[in-house]
This record gives sequence, structure tokens and C-alpha cells, in this order.
Amino acid sequence: MENAHKELVSNLVKKVESGEIKIYAVEQELSKHINDWNTCALLANEVRRKTLETKLGLSLTSIKKHNESFAQSDENKQLIQIEQCIGSAIIPLGIAGPILISGEYAKGNFYVPIATNESALIAGLQRGIKATNMANGIKTVVKSSLMTRAPVVECSSIEKAKELVENLNTNKNLFEAIANAIKSEAKYSKLVGITAFSINRYVWMRLAFDTNEAMGMNSATKYSAIAVSVLKQYYQDLKLIALSGNLCTDKKSSHVNILLGRGVSVEAECIIPEDVLFKVFGQNVSVDAIVKTNNIKNHLGSELAGTFTGFNANAANTVAGIFIATGQDAAQIVESSSAFVYCETIDCTESTNPAYKLLDEKSSLCKKCLKISVTMPNIEVGTVGGGTVYHTAKECLSIMDCLGGKSGEKKKKLAEIICAAVLCQELNLLAALVDEFKLAESHVKLARGEKSIQKKS
Repeated sequence: MENAHKELVSNLVKKVESGEIKIYAVEQELSKHINDWNTCALLANEVRRKTLETKLGLSLTSIKKHNESFAQSDENKQLIQIEQCIGSAIIPLGIAGPILISGEYAKGNFYVPIATNESALIAGLQRGIKATNMANGIKTVVKSSLMTRAPVVECSSIEKAKELVENLNTNKNLFEAIANAIKSEAKYSKLVGITAFSINRYVWMRLAFDTNEAMGMNSATKYSAIAVSVLKQYYQDLKLIALSGNLCTDKKSSHVNILLGRGVSVEAECIIPEDVLFKVFGQNVSVDAIVKTNNIKNHLGSELAGTFTGFNANAANTVAGIFIATGQDAAQIVESSSAFVYCETIDCTESTNPAYKLLDEKSSLCKKCLKISVTMPNIEVGTVGGGTVYHTAKECLSIMDCLGGKSGEKKKKLAEIICAAVLCQELNLLAALVDEFKLAESHVKLARGEKSIQKKS
């Protein structure tokens, strides 16, 4: 069988090189000779890889070594998860934790998988986790969970546009007609809201869906098409300009996502006595110093830069690491890493303060606590579908008990864990910045194995 496969691959390479077979159609050609769809996918990878090696004069040995099948098949369909696959790209995968979380959905201790090429990232996250665990962990809440798509349509006049916006925003009968049409087609998703806006004759209808455990972007697109079809029955002169009018907003930073939410909107908070900061980060890292640095760096600095979603130190680092590890849509890191970090000094000697019971005899003179919170309005994740079906992604989701699910609770749990991890990373980076050269020192030591840069200077 192996010799037969080699001969088949060799013949197909020649046909691809000659143009007789298109490079994207190799699986279908292989399926004429092989019944197993996974075997077809693996051999198709090899055909394309060998074609590239011959054409470019390269040896793609590492890609060959990590040849994986990303195919799915059942009675009704045969799918390749990405087109024109040649193998797998490998990113180092580490683990941080356990992180103690007291959330609505994430309750207990969780190990967090991080896929990253960046040295010091996981070490920094671990240090932040140590501090928050010593402070009785992190509280999290979920404010909303929805996926949006915003078709843009053209009306015949500005008067008609105004009328359409008013009806979409207030007419319950129109909403029910659209929602029922979607319900008749949807297995898991449902329409939960419409918010309409207009400029000139053009109307954007921002449709919000409950997509259960799926991230839901594809289903939101599908059901948005149904919504427009229903709308055209009421407004026959309506013209569809685009199923996505960029008010969704997908894979771009936007203020509308901050205000209205997209994906899972989460808050995380931790109250940390100052003596805990001293024990974990050193005597230079006081509550007042962290509060000041956060205000000047994350708020004044961000305002000066003109950002409207980036009031944080490095939220994208943690989001990217978890997204890549768990098979999320990596392009949605752009908006999912929108985060607002807030720090304040509070009196932790008050018996009503959650941190009061953390004080022991040695810390009785410590009167200050750091209250640090992270607001993340649009963490766009799923626990089913897309890249979550891949081999390592499924295992990484399982590590956090966030694989599968039926009611959307696993997705919300994953979002809470991400937000809590971001808080830990933000705390650590602020502490490193407060401690003068600590940030540069840690990167030099962990990334390059070198000694203090201060001595060199």
C-alpha cells in the first residue's frame, strides 16, 4: 500500500506541475483512488509540499515532520478545515497556573495553556498568578455574550432610511418576523437584538445573536442574510450593499464593540494587600507606585497615543497565547484584546474589605491594598467549531474544562479565564515597570541568557 501511495503522489505532483490538476483539487483527485478521507488529506499535503520543493529548490523537512490531517468526514460531507494545506506550523506551548478564580462560570483553580514564541511571557504571567492567588484569587463576572453582524442596505431616500431605522429599533412585530425566520433555520443560534444606524440613504442593521458555545461569526453571517431577505419583503425597493458593513465590528478595533459588546464581555477584579506585592515583586513595588504607573502609562500615555481600546499594558500577549493554543480565530485578537485596566488604592484594614482576613500579625501595619480590575468588552471565543476541533486545541480546552458544552457556559467560562489571566499579566508588567529596569532585565535573562544590562551600561 505504501508503494502504491508513493506512486500516486509522484504522478499527482507531475500533474500539478503541468497544470493538469489545480493545487486546491488534489484531495478530490486522491479520493478517486483512496476511500479514507484522512489519508487523502495527508497525501494531498505531501503532493503540494513536494511540488513546492521542486519548484523552489527547497527541502521542507520540518513541515514534513509535522504533517497532520485537518480533515473531517461523515455521511453527508467531506471537509478540509483549511485550503491547500501542506502541513503544520509549530509554536511552543507552555502552561501557567493554577490560577484561582471565583467567577460566575469559572470557579476554582485553572491551568492556562499559552502558545507563544516570546520568552518571559509565561514567567511574567506566573508571577502575577502567584500574587493574585496569595490575595484569595480573582473575581470575574460576565456582562453579556453575543455575536454580531451588521449588513448595510440602501434605501430609496433619506426619509425611507429614517423610517427603516425607527422600525428596526422599535417595531416589535418586525423584530419577531425576522427572529422567527431565523429560528426556523437555526439549530443553536437565535436573534437577541437589532440596533440600526443610518447615514444618508444607507442603513446599518447591527444584528446580535446568542450563538451558544460557538464563537458564531459564520452563523451570524448566514442568519443576517435571512434577516435582509425578510426585510426586503417589507421594503421592496431595498438594496443590499454588503452583508457586513463594518459596524459589526469584526477583526478591527472599534468603539461600537466597546459600548455594545461583541463576543463575551467580562470584568475581572482582585484586591491585593501591599505586603503581598512586596513579597512577590520586591520592596520597590508599592500600591501607590503601581496606581501611579497605571494612570500615567495605561491612561495618559494611551490617550496621548490616540487609542480607544488599548488602555492596558500588554493584554494582547495573553489573549494571543490562549487564542492560538485553543484554536480560536487569531485575527480576532485585534478586538478581543481591547482592555481597560483600572487601579486604585484602598484601605485594607477595614473589616468589610475582602482583603482584611488576609492580614496576619506581620502585616498588621500594612494599611494599603491595591484594587486592580480589567474590563474586556469583546472576547470573541468559542468551544466548538472552527479551530477548536483540531488535535492540540481540543486538549488545551480540556485542560481548562472548556471543551464542548451545550448552553454557552463553557464559552463564558473560557472568557472569564482569559480575563483573569490578562489581569495577572497586567499586574506583573506594571510591577516590572515600577521596579525600574526589571522589565529589561527579565527579558535579557530569559530570552538571551545574559546577565544584568545595568552593569554593561
